Amino acid sequence: MTFALARSLLLADAVTPDALAEALLVSATRGTSLVRALLATRAIDPHRLEQQLERGEAPYMRHVAPVMSLVQQLPPGLCERLLALPVRRDPRTGTIDVAVVDARDPHPVEELAHWLRAPVRMVRTSLASMDAALRRLHARPDRGVHTLAAPIWVPSPGEPPKDLSRTPAYGSPVVDESALVDPDDDSSPTDVVDFPVADPNIPFALTRKSLAGVAISELGPPVIERDPRAETDPVLDLRRRKSSAPPIPANAPIAPFAEVGTILDAIRDANDRDSILELLVAGVRTVARKVAVLAVKRDALVGWTCSPELAERAVLRCARVSTPMSTLLSEQLEADGARLARIPKDATHAPLLAVMKTTPLGEVALVSVRVEGKAVALVLADEVGDTLVATRRMEELAGAAGLALGRLLRERRK
Repeated sequence: MTFALARSLLLADAVTPDALAEALLVSATRGTSLVRALLATRAIDPHRLEQQLERGEAPYMRHVAPVMSLVQQLPPGLCERLLALPVRRDPRTGTIDVAVVDARDPHPVEELAHWLRAPVRMVRTSLASMDAALRRLHARPDRGVHTLAAPIWVPSPGEPPKDLSRTPAYGSPVVDESALVDPDDDSSPTDVVDFPVADPNIPFALTRKSLAGVAISELGPPVIERDPRAETDPVLDLRRRKSSAPPIPANAPIAPFAEVGTILDAIRDANDRDSILELLVAGVRTVARKVAVLAVKRDALVGWTCSPELAERAVLRCARVSTPMSTLLSEQLEADGARLARIPKDATHAPLLAVMKTTPLGEVALVSVRVEGKAVALVLADEVGDTLVATRRMEELAGAAGLALGRLLRERRK
C-alpha cells in the first residue's frame, strides 16, 4: 500500500513526519499518488525518492511504451493518478504487464486489472520513464508526411501568377526598365519591377539557367519530408521490437504454468535442508526446463542439486566457480531480485559450463536464496518459458526457501 512507501521513508529518515503528513493530505484530497504529492510539496529530494522506489521487488523495465488499445479501456486520467501503464499483453496467456513506479503498492495494478478484466503482473520503472510515457499519451498523432514551403515561384493563394519570363538570371546586369517605358503608355508605375543587383564581392560569377518559359504546371510536386515524430524510438516502442525478441526455447514449459501453491507449502513445512532445495528445484521447473542450485561457500559457488535435463547431480557437485573472479555471480549474490544474464564462456565459468549437458544458448535466470540477509545459495534456470513469470516465480520460491532455511537455522541454535 501507499503506507509501505511512507513507512520506509520515515524509517530511512528521508522525510520529516510533518512533511510526510502534508504530502499524505495532498494525496488524499487531490486524488493523486503519494509520489506526486511528495514532489509537489517538496517533502523529499527527487533523487532520494528515486532511491527509495528502487527497493521495490519487481522486474525492472527501463523504457515503457503504453499499449494504446488497453489505455483506451481505462477511465480518463487513471494512469496519471496511479502512475501505472499497461505496457504489454502476453499473446498466449492474455496476461497484461503493468508498469508502476512504486512496486510496493499493489493498488494500481489491482485497479487496472479491474478495468481491463484480465490477469495482470507488475513491472517496475523509473519516475522519469513513466513521465515520458505519460507525455506520449497526450502527444499529437502522427501526421505522416507533410509538405515543405511552396517554391518561391509558386504564387500564394489569391495572388496572380508571376511572369517568370521577366526574371533575369542571377548575376545578370539590371536593366533600367524606366528607359523602356513608352512615354505615351498610361500603365501604372507599379508595373515596374526592381530586380536584385548581383553581389560584386563574389569572386566569380554564379550563373544558372533562366526559368523563363517554364510553365508552373510542368514543375514537379513540392518536395516532402518525413515528420521526425513519425519515427519512434524502437527501444521505447516495445511493440515494434517483436521480431527482435528472443524466441522461446522449443523445450521450455508453455503457459498456463502449473501452480506452485502445494510446493510452497511443502517448503515451509520441510525439516531438512536437502528437502527444501529439492522442492525449490521442483518449483522452478514449472517455468524452466533446466534448473540448478549452487551452494555458497567462503569464496566460491559449488554445485549442489539440479534437474536431470541440466546435468547429472553427481557431476554437478564437482563444479566450483570462484566468486571473486566472477563479477556476474558475485553481483547476483548481492542482489535481492531475479535477473537475466548470459554466462560468460571464460576460464572462470568453464567448470560450471563443463558439467552441463548442453551449453545455454541465451540468457539464464538467476536468483539468490537469502537467510537473514545473507546469500546461501544461487538458483540458475535455463530454457525459460516466460521470463517475467519465471523471474517472479523464482523470487517467490527463493524467498520461501530462505525463510524455511532460516527457521531450521534458528531451531539448530536452540
